[in-house]
Amino acid sequence: MTPQRPSTGLREGLLPGDFACTLASTGGRLVGVVGLNTTFLQLAGGDYLGHLVWDARQLHSACEGAVDDWLAAHHVCLLLTHQGPDWLTPEALAHGDSEIAPAGRFAAHLFGHMHETRIEYLRRGGNQDATRLCQGCSVFGMEMFGEPPKLVRSHGYTAGRIEFADEGATLRLWPRIATKKTGPWRYIPDHENAHLENDGGTAPEAIKVRGAGSRAKPARPPATSDAAPGSAAPLAPHSTLPARRPFFGRAKELEAIAKILQPEHVGWGVVLDGPGGIGKTALAIEAAHRAPAEHYPLKLFITAKRRQLDPGGERELHDQGVENYQALLSELALALGRDDIRRAGPVERPTLTKHALAQYRALLVLDNLESFSRPERRRLYDLLDALPRTCRAIVTSRRRDDTAARTIRLDQLDPDAANQLLDSLGEKWEPIARLTPASASGSMPRRRKSPAPDVDHRAAGPHHGPVPHRGRSGDAAPGGAPRAKAE
Repeated sequence: MTPQRPSTGLREGLLPGDFACTLASTGGRLVGVVGLNTTFLQLAGGDYLGHLVWDARQLHSACEGAVDDWLAAHHVCLLLTHQGPDWLTPEALAHGDSEIAPAGRFAAHLFGHMHETRIEYLRRGGNQDATRLCQGCSVFGMEMFGEPPKLVRSHGYTAGRIEFADEGATLRLWPRIATKKTGPWRYIPDHENAHLENDGGTAPEAIKVRGAGSRAKPARPPATSDAAPGSAAPLAPHSTLPARRPFFGRAKELEAIAKILQPEHVGWGVVLDGPGGIGKTALAIEAAHRAPAEHYPLKLFITAKRRQLDPGGERELHDQGVENYQALLSELALALGRDDIRRAGPVERPTLTKHALAQYRALLVLDNLESFSRPERRRLYDLLDALPRTCRAIVTSRRRDDTAARTIRLDQLDPDAANQLLDSLGEKWEPIARLTPASASGSMPRRRKSPAPDVDHRAAGPHHGPVPHRGRSGDAAPGGAPRAKAE
């Protein structure tokens, strides 16, 4: 997974330094990190070995009072403290073994404080789950020893990697220690405190993966007339959000959607309502791109759009839009890598989809739902009402239905945003640039500031809303294409 520090989505806990956060790999796997303050009783100098404590209430506060739910929402979890278990009282140590970090809850317990490498993988009583204690050196570690005290410099660090595979994951560590015996300070593999392989890292240690990662590899789909036996296995879970495009205006709507997509917000999401060509799809895609990846590592886009307005006129889309509710569920299953859902019957498929989504932090963008019949839209909204709390959805539709979600109705772009959009489109499509005569300076002139919502600009580029024009009602759109509001 890619090293990173989350800029948002960090939840603080009961004591200063307590926190919980989520790191997302490029493959959509989620690693949860819990940090607990174990040093709050170290109020003065002296030897505190065996005198410190921690409490399960710290863990519960960082995990929003639902530790099991928080753990289940991640594929692998790590525990981070300053001191290791040796510094806890016997009572606190026993409390931690049963209530905070029992074997199997966290893939590893990471800590430092002692400024030397120590790696221990413990299995007690034949337990298949290990307690992995990983003590790392401090990059800038300094200690005072002896009488009178003498400064001793001890520098080092430990890098780690979790590597996910189809049926599990492995943990490796690369401990390093600083030396200046043969010249300037440099870091070398710490062979004195760890058994290391040729690349300077520990041997791969198999760790348990929760949720989607713990499933057995899905069976290959049965052979059909289109796919011969031995074709590729179902894909791993992956995002399907279209590439980002230039976007103008809609600042208030983007701010409102961002608040709705916050994890603490109540409800499954938002419905973007409005006439065809007003820019619902463009707004949904832009809002989804802006949603923090640490909240929604998996972003899925599915459209029911069946027709597209091009410069030459309207044409059918044969390879994009889903035709109905069941086809939408199949498309979701494909993005989640769940071939078993695609093969399931129509009665079981919605329930299987809901349980599959519960293993992810996913943002669904469901576009052009007016193409569905009213009963099918109702079934979809019923499914969204039962969406797991780790997921949210953005829906676009021209049809106004009763839902539990917030509805935002779109109006025309403001004149400034419309002009910016026209400038952008004019750079790519000459008929847009010819909407008004060129100015003497040769720059793009300003368009009339009363956008008329009867030309769908998407024949020319990004989906932002209707393009203003100078023609009369009933004129042809630029390039000869008829005006239409089809979306």
